[in-house]
Amino acid sequence: MNLNVILWDFDGTLAHRDGMWSGALTSLAQQIFPENEVTADAIRPHLQSGFPWHSPEADYGQRSSEQWWSDLEPVFYNAYKNAGLPHEYSMRLSQSVRNEYTQSENWAVYDDVEDCLSGLISKGWQHHILSNHVPELPKLVRALGLGDYFKQIFTSAKIGFEKPNESIFKHVLSTLPKKCNVWMVGDSYAADILGAETVGIPAILVRKQHHSAKYSCPSLAGVSGIVNQRTFQQNG
Repeated sequence: MNLNVILWDFDGTLAHRDGMWSGALTSLAQQIFPENEVTADAIRPHLQSGFPWHSPEADYGQRSSEQWWSDLEPVFYNAYKNAGLPHEYSMRLSQSVRNEYTQSENWAVYDDVEDCLSGLISKGWQHHILSNHVPELPKLVRALGLGDYFKQIFTSAKIGFEKPNESIFKHVLSTLPKKCNVWMVGDSYAADILGAETVGIPAILVRKQHHSAKYSCPSLAGVSGIVNQRTFQQNG
C-alpha cells in the first residue's frame, strides 16, 4: 500500500505573525527606541527584495544558521535606515531581528489547523512541512505545540533552495518512499501550487483564491475531502 503524504507550507497556512517581516522590524524598533516613530508603512517598501525567496532561481548552498541571518542583516539595516533611523540605531536593530522574529509568542496557529491535521492522521496521512522560512522553523513549530503532528520539517534556509524552485521539491521527494501519494497544501499560488505541480505533485491552495488553481478551499476544513477523494479514485 502506498504511503499518503501531505507537504504543508507554514507561514500563512498553518500559522501567522502579525505584519510578517515589516511587523517584526517595527515592533522591535518600538521596543528598543520608542522615542522614534517608526511605522510598518515606512519599513515595508524596503523589504520587497533581498530575501532568498525573492530570487528562487538561485542555489544558495548549505549555510549555517548564523550565516543565513548575517546575509540578511544588510536588508534589515537598509530598511531601518530608509525609514529614518540613524546609523547606530539601524545597526543595533538589524542584529536583533533574529531574536524578535523567532519568538513563538509572536506567532499564532490558525484555529482550524489541529483538527485538520489530527483528522487526516486518523485516515492514514503523514504530515511534513515544506516552507520558505528561517533556520529555526523546526524549533518554532515545536514551541507552537505542533511538533508531534509532523514527521519531518523542511525549511528552505537549510536546504538552500526556495519554492517554487523544483530542486527543493525534489529534495523532499528524495526522502520519501518511491511508492508514495504526495500532496502540497499552501497559501501561495506561485510558490506552493505552481512549484509542486512542476514536479508532478497535486496541490491545494488554501486561505486565498486564484482562478488557475485546480484545487482550492477557503480554510483547512476542505483539505481532507479533496485529498481523500482523489486518492481513493487513484487507488480504485
